[in-house]
Amino acid sequence: MKRFGKTILLCIVTVIIIGTFYMQSSIAATENKLLEWKKVSGNEDAVENIEILAGGYTKETREYHNLQITNKNTINRNNTPSLLEQLSESWIHPIILEWREQYNNFMRSKNSINLNHYYEDDNVLVYVGDIWDYQSRSNISFNIDILNKKSEEVTSIQLKLPNKESYDFLDVREVQLINGIAKVFASGQRKDGGEDLTVYTFDIDEQEFMNSELLLSTPIIPSTITNFYATITMMNDLKSVEPQKYLLMKADATIYSENGETVQYDDGSGSDPNELVIYNIETNQSKSLTIPDEMLISSNSSTIVGSTLFFPSQQEDEFGVIMYDIEKEEWGDKITFDFLNEQTGYDINYKLINGKINIFHPTTNGYALYVSDLSSGELLYKGELTSEKYDQLGIQSLS
Repeated sequence: MKRFGKTILLCIVTVIIIGTFYMQSSIAATENKLLEWKKVSGNEDAVENIEILAGGYTKETREYHNLQITNKNTINRNNTPSLLEQLSESWIHPIILEWREQYNNFMRSKNSINLNHYYEDDNVLVYVGDIWDYQSRSNISFNIDILNKKSEEVTSIQLKLPNKESYDFLDVREVQLINGIAKVFASGQRKDGGEDLTVYTFDIDEQEFMNSELLLSTPIIPSTITNFYATITMMNDLKSVEPQKYLLMKADATIYSENGETVQYDDGSGSDPNELVIYNIETNQSKSLTIPDEMLISSNSSTIVGSTLFFPSQQEDEFGVIMYDIEKEEWGDKITFDFLNEQTGYDINYKLINGKINIFHPTTNGYALYVSDLSSGELLYKGELTSEKYDQLGIQSLS
């Protein structure tokens, strides 16, 4: 009997695995019917990487579900990631999955699925990881890996950071590589609750740290104020790993009053709350841009394509994008998108990303999704989303 014990055990385990897989497949197939995504016009390629995170109550049981919606499927994120999800890795960005297939050895030890940690051009793929001191709960160094695509050689550099004691933690926000010089942009949370954005520069050939420069800081909030939120927003495309020339950033400090109202903190320095900072990665030069009041509320949703800034602008009867040419220092014309109706009103969600604008809004029968070219306003895709399972969805993010 002992001779067959291992064989019997192996058969049992195999049956359990296969049964679990098909059970999870059945559940996933059911979840795919949570929403119906239908193309009305345009090219499916325009929505290949679009992801909508939403929440809503089921009509029958009034359960609240957190949903991850793509044009391929809809997943109820309340559930523990299923075996099928783990096999398909559906929550990982397609670019990273492509790298794992094409550069398997290089990607094997890369734990982060955050694209902010990566840079890619025709010659190299760069990954910047942060190494933690778990006793002090702070970063102690950056680990930089550079893959030469042609030679397949990998250069690895581990460098300790200066002034790390000043921050509770560091968060990599952007990685760029110019002529053998790596620039890592990282935000650090200060001991007073504020935030700094610093660029750390490394010489790849010499494998050494060159310098660091503080680019932007939120104001110091007095210790008598305890209910506040201070952050630095970077408006560049978070899903882009390509070379960029400019970064767009803004520092905000918001104070919350006891009655729930919010107000921008004024430290008396005379700084303009409408001011954005444009940083030239090649020249290391920064300059300020003051935006009109009517665009301030949407400035955190702006983006850069090449040397052009795009600012969303929403009014009562139209939605559009206003352009600003960084190099000419000129404001351009407003491009409008014709989709507003009585059902839409102000209840729309939008995202400027990859040179496109994604617009998602309610209709009488469900929701409509528009994808248009930022520069021309040309409609690239129109789709409809409907559901018999949920009441109106609350949109958490659109990307």
